[in-house]
Amino acid sequence: MLILCCYFVFDFLRTPSTLAMNRLLLLLLIFPSICSSQNWAPIHPSDIYNYQEATDNYITTSIRIDSFTVDQQDTIYHFNRIIKDCEGCSFTVEDSVLLVNQEDFLSRSVVQQADGMFVFSG
Repeated sequence: MLILCCYFVFDFLRTPSTLAMNRLLLLLLIFPSICSSQNWAPIHPSDIYNYQEATDNYITTSIRIDSFTVDQQDTIYHFNRIIKDCEGCSFTVEDSVLLVNQEDFLSRSVVQQADGMFVFSG
């Protein structure tokens, strides 16, 4: 019985008036299975991201993940630290004063929550 019903349905679908509609319907049914989304993340643990200031011809800063910690279901990625000049420091030393273990423009860390959301703070 099922085979007979399928035969009549497919015979009806082969008529020229519905052929274009059937192809469109088939395309709409197959299209979601073909399409896939990208697992996007603002920063990836194995990559190094290089940035330069608009007025410079060289890389002025590099961002990478140097370590991570897991807090319950969240993953906290820690960025590399940098050394900065101490601008405005009032020392009588002729050499410049450097501040070590400083955060860069993306702060010290980013939290990837259990639902996949990335949270930058600080």
